[in-house]
Amino acid sequence: MASKVIDVSIATIRNYGSKPVSPEGIIWGRVVRYIDDDQVFQTERLYDGVRTILPGQSLTVGVYKRLTVHYFDPQESQGFNQMLVFQKDLKQRHLVLGSVEELPYFGPYSFEVRFVDIAGFQTFPVRYNTTQDHKIEVVYTVNLVASN
Repeated sequence: MASKVIDVSIATIRNYGSKPVSPEGIIWGRVVRYIDDDQVFQTERLYDGVRTILPGQSLTVGVYKRLTVHYFDPQESQGFNQMLVFQKDLKQRHLVLGSVEELPYFGPYSFEVRFVDIAGFQTFPVRYNTTQDHKIEVVYTVNLVASN
């Protein structure tokens, strides 16, 4: 069995739209089963809360969490190889005719990084938006700390 110890983080959340945004919710870094990302082996919370970001501005998050991803020999794996995923549950509250509505952010729910693709220090910009044109880009980082 091979393994990789990695530090994962959100470097920034950038508002690339024309409206102020306040992404509310959670973003996790998770080690999951390669063929079934509902089977979670390890999870760390990278973002939790609500923060306002004006158009053209960004928010530095800077929370680092350590995870370990495993890869088994094909003859012994029985389908238990793992990968890293960044998963989000984000929404945007906005005012419509005097009432507050919640809109989900669309984009990949699970942004996947396969075991074989983890190498050195990497950044992964991923864009999310709502149906009312709230737009953010989350820049995830992965830093390979050790491997065997």
